[in-house]
This record gives sequence, C-alpha cells and structure tokens, in this order.
Amino acid sequence: MAKKKGFIRSNFQFSRWMGMHEIKSNASNIKTLFNELTKYDQSEFSETFEEAIKRLKLSEQDVANRTIYFLRLSMLYLFFALCLVAYGIYLYFVGDLIGTLMCVPIISVLLSFCFKEHFWYTQMKHRRLGMSFRNWLDCLLKGEVR
Repeated sequence: MAKKKGFIRSNFQFSRWMGMHEIKSNASNIKTLFNELTKYDQSEFSETFEEAIKRLKLSEQDVANRTIYFLRLSMLYLFFALCLVAYGIYLYFVGDLIGTLMCVPIISVLLSFCFKEHFWYTQMKHRRLGMSFRNWLDCLLKGEVR
C-alpha cells in the first residue's frame, strides 16, 4: 500500500481552521478605523469670534441665548450623569454587578456630552474660537484665558 504524502499538511490546516485570513482582515480594519477616528482636519480658515458673528449674521441677543442654552444643556447632562452614578452605586450595594457595569459607559457618554456643551459655552462666554483643552481647563479652574 502506498503511503500518501502530505496527509498531515492536507488535513490539518491550522491557519485555515482559525480563520487566519479573517483575523488579518479584521486587524487591518481595526487599524484603519483607529486612524480615521484619531485624525482631525485642520480648519480651512481662521476667524475671530466677531468675524464669525458677522458671517453668521447673529445678534447679541442670539449669542446670549445660545450661551445660556449651552450652559443649561451641559448642566442637564451633568445632572443625569450624577443621577446615574447614584443609581450605579445603589445597584452595586444591591448586588447587581452587571447593572453597575452597564451604567459606566452611559455615564461616560453623558459626561462627554457635558464636556462638549460646556466647552462651547466657554468659547461663547469668553468670545474666543479655537480654544484648546488646556484653555478650557484654565477657564474652568482659574476663570481666565491664556
């Protein structure tokens, strides 16, 4: 009886069983997604706050209303985030660990919305566009813009 060559090679294709092609494809997709999410486009033009008001044809009352809107919305997001923190603590002490863990991403989203709205409020309040995170933090802690 003739011995078949490559029996192990033909029947035990470990990389095919694992789906190595799919793993490589998914890793490439994740890398592409990460690169797309972390890059940002520079603004085409730079303008001051006053130039933006003129371009958008806003009145001082519109700016004041928008400033109040941003502050109220950021406080609303903060309120809901704090309520959810309290609820998460309650769930932890009741013994519902899964519920507690489910609160964490929702709290993160609410706090990120709170930051976004407060960042816009700070830019409107100080009448300065293009603030950095550091500028926002200085305004929040010291009350002044660098």
